[in-house]
Amino acid sequence: MKKIILILMLFLLSGCTQPKDNVSPVIEERYVFDIYEIFSDEKVGLAIDARTKIEFNTGGYDIQNDISIDDKKITLTFEKIRSPEKGSMTTQAFSPAGLLEEIQIDEGEYLLELAGKNSIDAYLLKITKEEIILVPKKATFTETNMRVIKRFPKNGLSATCYAYENNKPSKGNCEYFFNEISKIASRMTINDSQDFPRTQIYTYEGDDQRLLEIVKTANDKKTRASIKDGKGNWYAEDGTMKNLLGWNTYSKKTPNLKDEYIKLKI
Repeated sequence: MKKIILILMLFLLSGCTQPKDNVSPVIEERYVFDIYEIFSDEKVGLAIDARTKIEFNTGGYDIQNDISIDDKKITLTFEKIRSPEKGSMTTQAFSPAGLLEEIQIDEGEYLLELAGKNSIDAYLLKITKEEIILVPKKATFTETNMRVIKRFPKNGLSATCYAYENNKPSKGNCEYFFNEISKIASRMTINDSQDFPRTQIYTYEGDDQRLLEIVKTANDKKTRASIKDGKGNWYAEDGTMKNLLGWNTYSKKTPNLKDEYIKLKI
C-alpha cells in the first residue's frame, strides 16, 4: 500500500513544475494565448490573455512581461515567472502561470510580436468595424485557437435571463423580459433554445430609462435578468445602471457573438 501511495505522489509531482529560487526564466516555456474585445470609450479595447502550457503545483504564479505599442506594431515580451509571495494562500492547484494585458488601439492592421528570450513569434492582427482577425505568420513557442471574433456593436444589447423555482430551473419572467425588449429593440440572434439562462442580442437606439424599467419589472424572487450595452453599461438586477469601464478586465469583456447566432448584419 505504501508503495502505491508513493508511486501516486511521484506521478502527481511529475505533472507540475516548480520554479527554483522564486523567480524562474521562461526560455523553455510554451504559451497559449487568447485575444478578446473589452468595453472602451473611443478606441478599440483588447485584452491579451496568455498562460504557460505547463502547470504548477499551486495557483498564483504570474508571467512577468513588458508590452509596448509602436505605431502599427504591438510587442509583448515574456520575461520571467514570478512565484506567489511567501505566506500567500491559494486553494487553486495545478494551474498555469498567466498574464492579462489591456491595450487601446484604433481600427486597422497591426503586427503582433510575442517575444521570448530565443525567438519572436509574429501574428497579423486586423481590426475592422465588424471583426477582429488574427493570422499567424510565425509561431514557434506560442499558439492560439483564435482566428476571427465578431465585434460587439456600440448600439448592441446583450440581455440575459435565468430563473429558479423550488431549486429547479424555470422560465420565471424571462419570456416577459425578452418580449418587452423586442418591442423597443431589433433582435440580432436566433437563439430560440428553451434552456435558461438564455442570452439574446439586440441593437437599440433608445434611452436608458426604458431598459432599467424592463429589468426592474422582470426581476423578482425567482427571476434574474440583466442587460449589457455596447458602451459598457450594465443594467443590473437591482434596477440600477453601472458602467463597467473602470472594472477589472474580465468584467469588461464584451458579449460573444457566435457566427450561428448572427441574424442581422451589424
